[in-house]
Amino acid sequence: MLGLVVLIAVIIIGYIAVGYIRPFKREQIKKVGAKAGVLAFIAILLLLTITGKLYILAALGTGLVLFAKRLFPFLRYFPFLKGLYQKAKAKQSSGSSQQSTIETSLLKMTLDHESGDVDGELLATDNKGKYLSELSLSELVSLWPSR
Repeated sequence: MLGLVVLIAVIIIGYIAVGYIRPFKREQIKKVGAKAGVLAFIAILLLLTITGKLYILAALGTGLVLFAKRLFPFLRYFPFLKGLYQKAKAKQSSGSSQQSTIETSLLKMTLDHESGDVDGELLATDNKGKYLSELSLSELVSLWPSR
C-alpha cells in the first residue's frame, strides 16, 4: 500500500514539474533538471534509509566503483552518458604523463611514470650532455670507475 502511495505521489510531482518547466528556456531547463535530479536522489536515499533497504544502494555503488574502469567503454552506447566516456578517454590518452627527475653532480635521471622509460643525462664527464640511451655498451662500461 505504501508503495502505491509513493508511486502516485511521484506521478503527481512529475506532472507538476513538467508543467512548471515548460515555459523555461533550454539552459534553464538543464539547471532545473539538475536540481530536480539531485532532489530525487536525496528523496530516494531517504526512502531507502527509512525502509531499511539502503544496503542495496551501497552494494550497487561498491560494485560500480570496483568495475568503473571496465564499464567506461560501454558508456558510448548511452547517448546521455557519452560526455563521460569522452572525458575519460581524453584523460587516458592525454600527453601529460608525469615524470620524476633526480639529479646528482654526475648524472640527471628521468623516469616517465606512464611508459616506464628511464633515461639519464651525463653532466660532468667527457660525454657531457649525452643521454645514456645514446651511448654504446663500451661507452657505458667506460663510465664505470675501475678499481
